Amino acid sequence: MTEHVGRTERLVISRMSLEDAEGLHDALAGPEVGRYLGGPDVGDLDDVRRRIAHVLTGPDDPDQTWVNLTLREADGTVVGRLEATVNPGWAEVAWVLGTSWWGRGYGTEAAAWLSGYLEDVFGISELWGTVHPDNAASIALMRRLAMTEQVEPFARPLQSWDPGDLVFARREA
Repeated sequence: MTEHVGRTERLVISRMSLEDAEGLHDALAGPEVGRYLGGPDVGDLDDVRRRIAHVLTGPDDPDQTWVNLTLREADGTVVGRLEATVNPGWAEVAWVLGTSWWGRGYGTEAAAWLSGYLEDVFGISELWGTVHPDNAASIALMRRLAMTEQVEPFARPLQSWDPGDLVFARREA
């Protein structure tokens, strides 16, 4: 049974489970989703199941918590996922939506919800995220979350950073 952890105006957010594999595959398959990720986001359905099983095991680092959530419309249609790696005092965040939901404000709605969730559940308000420099939509979304571009050397050891990525953070002074 899927455990719902929150809602926004248009989205139902639940803990990711193996039951989500088909919906995530349907939403995230296709070359456009992976355009800024270095390749397709999902492979075949078995690959999606393996990936979900992996993230459900949790991190090897006992100081980290993985947050992996599935995003659905009210009718149950999977639209994408939210992720966070929670570290002591800060979190690295990411979101991936299917192309059918791009440009409709779902990403902003979901990321804003994630920001509040991390603060409410973990006491985390310092957020970090990486983005391909050509991904204007995600850059704009990070700016809407009051995240600002950072320069190397970064103050946090980012797991998702690849050379050439832009890095954004919202840090409390």
